[in-house]
Amino acid sequence: IKYSREINNFYKNKKILITGAAGTIGSALYEALKKFKVNNIFLLDNSELNIYNLINKHDLFNSRDSKIYLGTINDLALLKKIFQENDIDVVFHAAAYKHVSIVEENFLSSINNNIFGTEKLISSCIKYKVKNFVQISTDKAVEPYNLMGTTKRIAEKLVKYYSNDMNVKNYTSVRFGNVAGSSGSVIPRFIEDIQTKKEITVTHKSVERYFMSAEEAAYLVVLSPLVSSNGDILYLDMGKPIKILNIAKKLKKIMKNVGLDISIKISNLAKGEKLKEELHYKKIEKVKKSKYEKIFITEDTTFNRNKFFKDFNLFKKRYNKNRNNLNYDKNNFKELNKKLNDLAKS
Repeated sequence: IKYSREINNFYKNKKILITGAAGTIGSALYEALKKFKVNNIFLLDNSELNIYNLINKHDLFNSRDSKIYLGTINDLALLKKIFQENDIDVVFHAAAYKHVSIVEENFLSSINNNIFGTEKLISSCIKYKVKNFVQISTDKAVEPYNLMGTTKRIAEKLVKYYSNDMNVKNYTSVRFGNVAGSSGSVIPRFIEDIQTKKEITVTHKSVERYFMSAEEAAYLVVLSPLVSSNGDILYLDMGKPIKILNIAKKLKKIMKNVGLDISIKISNLAKGEKLKEELHYKKIEKVKKSKYEKIFITEDTTFNRNKFFKDFNLFKKRYNKNRNNLNYDKNNFKELNKKLNDLAKS
């Protein structure tokens, strides 16, 4: 991580909240901020195990600079407590359900977390006068093909809506692709496959993805509040996408060098999986460079805040009507799913 006086000056004496703080990106953000000598970092996560691991890794049991909260962004009472007690200046929102296949099978709870949890967090930030808000988004929010991408696209629009409606200039979303080594990502999964089955499964020979290290992604996200965007979406330059089959072939070659012969199996695309991802909409987003080499600013030329507000409230009413249904399969909520997809296109 490059030393930057500009970053140091921006974060000096600021109080930071990271949601999803014990996940791959959340913990990388914590480490990046500490490298810039940022104190007063508050950490929120809903996984007791991941928080325990984070505490042990960074010796946070007796920390005077960091405070940890176990809970969810849907808990308004907890959010009130955090913001009232700590006078937060900057929020990095990394809390989301992100695994495509799991989200696909948990329709209502994923909507509740990724959409309504984000709504509660943004509205709390505005209420308690948080100056900067950065939502972690994903390339899967571009032309979304699965529930995870659709919920994150709507979350992007929520940031845009509140920025326009409440005149908060420094609220933004940051899109990027896969983080190498994160939980559920392809390389750890391949290694686990090698250890258990002596076989690597690739869902399609043409599947390709963008990759970036957690450290580099976190560094660029830390820079993002310094880019004035007024609700517009930033995306990170991740270089060229990499074919997943090529990664599998390289691992096969490495394993052969140590005397282990493994096979590569081509299966079928998983539910909700695309062959390729994009970092911005080609037709509806104008792209311009920021003052930082690897950060770009997009402007949605079609966003209609009044239509989005109307569609969002209609969707919310329909969701509340269905939320007590114990069967979470989206096939049982065809009307709600249609409103969800319409909302993503508002």
